[in-house]
Amino acid sequence: MKLVKHFWYLIVLVPLAFAAITVFYALMPENPEYEATAVLTPIDPSGTVSTSVMLSTARSVADDVLSSYTDSEIKVDASEEEVPAGMPASDNLIFCATGDNALECVSVVNALAAQVADSSRAIYAEIDADERKSADEELARRSELFESLKIDNPEQMAGLLSVTPSRSFAYCDFVVSEANEAVDVHAAKSPTRLVLFASLAGFFMALGIIILISLLRQPLISVEDIERLSGLTVLARVKKGSSADLLWVNASSHYGFVPSKVALVPLSRYSAMDSEIESLATSILSSCGKEGPADAVQIVECNASFNSASSVYAAKGADLTILCVRLWRDSAKGLREVLAERKIAAIAPMGIVVLSD
Repeated sequence: MKLVKHFWYLIVLVPLAFAAITVFYALMPENPEYEATAVLTPIDPSGTVSTSVMLSTARSVADDVLSSYTDSEIKVDASEEEVPAGMPASDNLIFCATGDNALECVSVVNALAAQVADSSRAIYAEIDADERKSADEELARRSELFESLKIDNPEQMAGLLSVTPSRSFAYCDFVVSEANEAVDVHAAKSPTRLVLFASLAGFFMALGIIILISLLRQPLISVEDIERLSGLTVLARVKKGSSADLLWVNASSHYGFVPSKVALVPLSRYSAMDSEIESLATSILSSCGKEGPADAVQIVECNASFNSASSVYAAKGADLTILCVRLWRDSAKGLREVLAERKIAAIAPMGIVVLSD
């Protein structure tokens, strides 16, 4: 929650930017694009052929028909109707035509769907004709056989000459529900919904950025975090140019002595660091002067993070080392590195002051 509060401007600005871009996109003039849809449904009332088999046939025919379609202005595709997961598969083949002319879209999609339906019917009519032809040939063969056997019993003849096709494909049909009009694809888009979705996307993008910053930079976000990670005491929070009385009193009380030499060590280097450390040193000297001679205390300003031997020697020679930390600017990684160097160099005692604007 502290991360979100600190980076509130990201939570506000990123969704606003996404929404603004979406509005700009929605208001841009676009060429009209129309979409017409026709539906092909295979049926066989006799139940001889399953719908899935007939749909597969129509799908293959549609692929052949569309592959030979060459109009570059009207785009047409065919796909099986999508249904939610867990629901039975659809029995429809959807033809969709898109282009800049509404009437042509309707005309083309209806013509192609009808062509696929006619070709699919022709396939099953041919199969049915083959089945009937085989039955007729079998009937003729039996008739010749029975004539050679000289069977004269009419009932026996009728039973033996009763030959029907094993399967009938005569009822297989493909019904087309034609498109009556084409809809404007762009008009179907709701600007309000687009802006809402863009704002939500921007909000989650901002959260992702904040989380990424937290993972990469590991900023110190509170006094409690500093004390927990370092095991040291935060002596005070000092604003730039303000009094360091509380810092000086807390340091003297906490360590049980009045330091005569204080080393100020910034946790990291940044553009305003030198002026902030100088301002803190001035404030400490001012606070010391209230209790005694200001020149009785020596302030040593060290380089950031003990990154030089002179800083380490200065800290070892001081009565008290104060680590200067800035929330959100300094990181947990930098704090751990300083503490590791302090352990190696046996620098003690050490306290922490949090600098703020």
